[in-house]
Amino acid sequence: MDRESTRKQHQNARKKNRRIVLIVLLAIIIVVGGGLGVGIWQLGSLRRQLKEQQQIVAELAAQSGVEAPAGGTVSASWVGKKWASYGDSITELGGWQDYITEYFGFAEHLNCGIGSTTFTYCDWKWYANADGSYNSRYGFQDVTEAPAGTTEHESYLASEDRIRTQLPADLDLVVIMGGTNDAGYTVSAPIGDLSYPFDETTFMGAVAATVVRVQAQCPNAVVVLASPLSGRGPETEDSEAQRANQTDVEYNMLGLTTQDYARAVAEVAEAFSIPYIDIFGSTGINPFNRSQYISDIVHPNEEGKKAIARVMIGALSDLKPVERIR
Repeated sequence: MDRESTRKQHQNARKKNRRIVLIVLLAIIIVVGGGLGVGIWQLGSLRRQLKEQQQIVAELAAQSGVEAPAGGTVSASWVGKKWASYGDSITELGGWQDYITEYFGFAEHLNCGIGSTTFTYCDWKWYANADGSYNSRYGFQDVTEAPAGTTEHESYLASEDRIRTQLPADLDLVVIMGGTNDAGYTVSAPIGDLSYPFDETTFMGAVAATVVRVQAQCPNAVVVLASPLSGRGPETEDSEAQRANQTDVEYNMLGLTTQDYARAVAEVAEAFSIPYIDIFGSTGINPFNRSQYISDIVHPNEEGKKAIARVMIGALSDLKPVERIR
C-alpha cells in the first residue's frame, strides 16, 4: 500500500472520529438542555430545539455508521400488573399481600396459599373451584370428599398439578414463600441438594422443582423466592406457651432450625438466578420479641403481616418490570 492510500485512510478515520465526537457533544447538549429549569412559556421552543438536535444526531449517526439512541419512554412499574402469592397458610390467611397490592398499584392479586402444605412431596389433597381458586382441603373441618363443583388436586408446592391449577399463565409476578411446614417438628424434611433429577422428598430438590415448573407455567412472570418467616414457637397445645417470648430457637427432629431452611431457599434462588427475598432475616422478628408479631406457633398477627409487607415492598421496589413505551 503506497503512502497516498495510507494518508487517505487516516484522513477518513479522523473524519469519522470527528463525527462521532460531534454526535456525543450534541447528545450532551440535548441532555443538559433538557435538564435546565425553564419557564412554561419556553417549553414549546425547547421541544422544537430538542427535536431538531435529535434529528441532527440521527443524520450524523447515519453518515458515520453509528447507531443512534432508541426513542421512546422507559417504564419501570408494577402499576396495573397481575401478581400471585404462592405458599402455605401464612400466604392463605393473607393480610400482608394487601399492603403490597395497594402500595404498587397492582391491578390484581391472586392468593394461591393452602394451609399446612410443604414444598416436599406429600399425598394430601385439596379441592379447587372451577376457576382454579382454593375451596377446601381433605381432612380439614370434616372435609373428606370433593365438594360439589370442585376438582381434586395434589397439595405440595412443587406439584405440577397444583401449579397448573392455581397459577394462570399471564401473571407478571409470582412470589413463592414456603418452608415453614417443611422445617416443622412433624415433617422435618431433609435439606438435600440440587442434583438432577430433583428429589422432591428433600427440601432443596422440591424448591428447585417448584421454581422450574412455575417458570414454565408463567413464562413472562418475574418469579421470586422468599424465605420462611422467623419467630417459630414451641410445638405445644398450650396457647400461652405458643405465643410467649423465648430465649432459644426451635429445632425439628433432624436437629435443624427454620434458619437452615431459609439458607437453603437462598441457595436455590442463587443457583437458578432468581430474586430472593430474605423474610427470615429482615423482619426483625426473633425469639425474644416473637409475641409482638406471632399469634401462635408460626402465624403472624397484624404486626407480623406488616413486617412481612415491609420487607416485600422494599425488595420489590428494586425489582420492577422494564418496558419501552413508544
